[in-house]
Amino acid sequence: MRRLPTAAFLFLAILFSPACSSEPQEIYWYAIELDGQLVGFNAASTTPGDSARGIPITTRSEGRMVFSLLGYPLDATIVMVQKTDASDGRVLSVELETNTGGSIAGASFVREGSVLHHITMPDGVTREIPVDEGLIIDEGKLADALIVNPGPEIGATATYRQLDPFLGNILTRDYTAEGETTLILEGREYTCRWVSPARCGSTGPMAP
Repeated sequence: MRRLPTAAFLFLAILFSPACSSEPQEIYWYAIELDGQLVGFNAASTTPGDSARGIPITTRSEGRMVFSLLGYPLDATIVMVQKTDASDGRVLSVELETNTGGSIAGASFVREGSVLHHITMPDGVTREIPVDEGLIIDEGKLADALIVNPGPEIGATATYRQLDPFLGNILTRDYTAEGETTLILEGREYTCRWVSPARCGSTGPMAP
């Protein structure tokens, strides 16, 4: 069981399961902590694709969190299915669904060239979102970028533009390097870099 320090790391847990065979790999389980308390779990697995046959990589995850919000109990689940081009690593489509106390919502997008066709549920609002080279739509790509920039120097800052997959907003975030630490997971040592958002702005919802 792996632990995530806050619920904000849910999407990182979803996307960080490596593919290693032609069959669905072992399910990876993650614990989710909020303010030091265990509040839920996330389970993720990946089925590798085949670039020669045009079969995308499929990542599926399901998570659940149970905690108190302003004194009221909250039971939330989130399911995500992401398809990624096996030849170049581009995210092709994402489907998300949340269930919070019986209230179901979700979103999906399909990539077509340099445009994302985004739809939110249950309102059915659709948008077309242009994708440029600097826009990050995969949390895994963000993690790779943060290793290089801002890098390990304490206080170094870098700015990235990210897609909010639920709302279709473009977020602009400044990330600041806080330091490094070493974690031991399953007997192996990992050097971990702590990076925090120093500022977050949004362009607001895209026009339908």
